[in-house]
Amino acid sequence: MSDEKNKVYQSIEELLETAQSSLGVPFKEYDVNNRLNGGNKGKIGQVIEEGLFHKGIDSRQEADFPELGVELKVTPMNRVGKDKNMVSAKERLVVTMINYMKDYAVSFEDSHVLDKLNKVLLMFYFNEPEKLNYDLCIDKIFLYEFKDIPEEDKQIIINDYNIIIDKIRSGHAEDISESDTYYLSACTKGATAATSFVDQPFSSVKAKRRAFSLKPKYMTALLRSQVFNDNAITKESLMKTSGIIGRDNIFDRMVEYLFSSYYGKSLSEIDEMIETPVNRKSLNYLRSYIARMMNASPETKSKDIDEYYDEFY
Repeated sequence: MSDEKNKVYQSIEELLETAQSSLGVPFKEYDVNNRLNGGNKGKIGQVIEEGLFHKGIDSRQEADFPELGVELKVTPMNRVGKDKNMVSAKERLVVTMINYMKDYAVSFEDSHVLDKLNKVLLMFYFNEPEKLNYDLCIDKIFLYEFKDIPEEDKQIIINDYNIIIDKIRSGHAEDISESDTYYLSACTKGATAATSFVDQPFSSVKAKRRAFSLKPKYMTALLRSQVFNDNAITKESLMKTSGIIGRDNIFDRMVEYLFSSYYGKSLSEIDEMIETPVNRKSLNYLRSYIARMMNASPETKSKDIDEYYDEFY
């Protein structure tokens, strides 16, 4: 195994080729520093980073591949279903720690969360308890790019972020719960998370240390619809496959998500925000506005809006 440290990759293609070369290769082939001794699956990401990509391990906030702006995440998945012919994410995907003292002042567009989600090289391996961790291997790779996910999903993640930040701003970081949000959650982090408390900016009450993370249902939907290309699942949005549809009062809250960026705007201002102009001389022009704001196709007929409503409700 090469002793090269902190290799610089010249392109995304080179990085993906290196990742592709790991498919089916036991992790023991990359464990150059004996990190997996004792069955520690939590070190698999470091093993891949050091042994496959020849990167040193550090605690810097920048991306794992700063030259490309790409983050690396190695994460497990399960075989599920009666015949074990489906997949699901084994756990949430931790994105980055929450800094209560700084993050409250940062919009999503300028956040460290977005920095981390811009480009993520996801490397999936199957959780197989009957095997030693040395013998596990990468089964799937996927380059996740936030700019390419459906607009509906972007809006949900942005609103999830704002819900978490609003609790910090209101001085109630101690009340943050993973049940507050849909895709992006604020999970407690670490073995001592339940007893690890830190200061928050607008209250003297200490709050649990938390990290921004993508929920298991979101990761499962991503696996099934895009990583494994399940033809039975639409790629247009992960809302259904992530389990959002069907929850109590979900339609009302989804409407808030989809329309929140248009609150307080005039029709003329909305015209500048949507891609396809609306003909206000049409009898159903308000329905056309609704269709555009719900990211429906410009060809969507008025009757389809009712069907879209029924689909959500």
